[in-house]
Amino acid sequence: MPPSFANGRPWVAMIIAPILWSSAGVVSRYIERAGRWEIACLRSLFCAISMFLILNVLKPGRVTAVVRQMGRMGIISSVLWALMFTCFMLALTQIPVANVLILSSLSPLAASIFAAGLLRERLNALTCACIVLGLAGAVIMVAGDFMREQSNPLASFNVAGTIFALIVPFTAALNWTLIKRSGATVDL
Repeated sequence: MPPSFANGRPWVAMIIAPILWSSAGVVSRYIERAGRWEIACLRSLFCAISMFLILNVLKPGRVTAVVRQMGRMGIISSVLWALMFTCFMLALTQIPVANVLILSSLSPLAASIFAAGLLRERLNALTCACIVLGLAGAVIMVAGDFMREQSNPLASFNVAGTIFALIVPFTAALNWTLIKRSGATVDL
């Protein structure tokens, strides 16, 4: 085992993070009294408290210095993460969880597109074909909601929820690409 993985912390984080991320849809469906903005704000509050606690454990007594050290790229990354988290929760309250997760899975495709545009990375034919197939697959899977109501397709299709869900992968991909472009060496 490589020395960097000798302690269990990275492995525990790699297991816990996807469980917590994927449980948001299920948990948000059981919340009956809070509105979509309340849910998004509460999730953001708990995220901020969690990050403060995690930073206090990892960098005791240096939380303010660590946050300040992130600089401009840290602010940009934080804004993109906040937009992504908020849109994710807003989408979950308006369209089926499966559709949100399908659209969120477009992040790698969007990252390839942003990398081509912002980092000047070349996309080979196979990558372009995979992007087209991935987008087509997502459209086919999400189109069921649009086609459900034959007489009035827009009646069952929530445009706002779908837009919120599409913002998620594009903000995530933009965040990754900008971090790579900036050559950020600070722990964001």
